[in-house]
Amino acid sequence: MKEQPELILMICNAVENIIKKTDNCDKKKIVIEVMKSLFNLNNDEITKVDSSIECFWSNNMITKIKRIEKFGVMFSNWFSRKFL
Repeated sequence: MKEQPELILMICNAVENIIKKTDNCDKKKIVIEVMKSLFNLNNDEITKVDSSIECFWSNNMITKIKRIEKFGVMFSNWFSRKFL
């Protein structure tokens, strides 16, 4: 479970969308710390996670959701709860 690329990618996308550039945090270190806290990783596993993050980043798989998309989903949820 701890070396599943989908899990690593999901955590990367969550961190990318939650942490802003103005926070001046290293997002890769945060992802690795989250993985360490979820699973007791040894040094070899940490390097595998690190290389997976680099691979995702170089292939543009880590994406940030645009604000307009977030507001669109929030508005459609509100509209469906209010009127439907």
